[in-house]
Amino acid sequence: MLFIVWDEAESGDGPIAMMVLSPLAKGHGYRNTVHSTHSSLLRTLEDIFGVSPYLGDAAHATPPRDLFSTYP
Repeated sequence: MLFIVWDEAESGDGPIAMMVLSPLAKGHGYRNTVHSTHSSLLRTLEDIFGVSPYLGDAAHATPPRDLFSTYP
């Protein structure tokens, strides 16, 4: 799995652009308008690797589940 994440939004804390390349990611140019932050990415990585408890703001972040056909 490869995540390509832009560093910062133009203003404030998000949303940020993120691309996911994975056999489990939805394909065919799928895109969404879900608000993502760096904490969303951290939450996703913690879910994938089974890390608990969630670190920092990841506990309150919404992971981008809709980007995947199967989410961990």
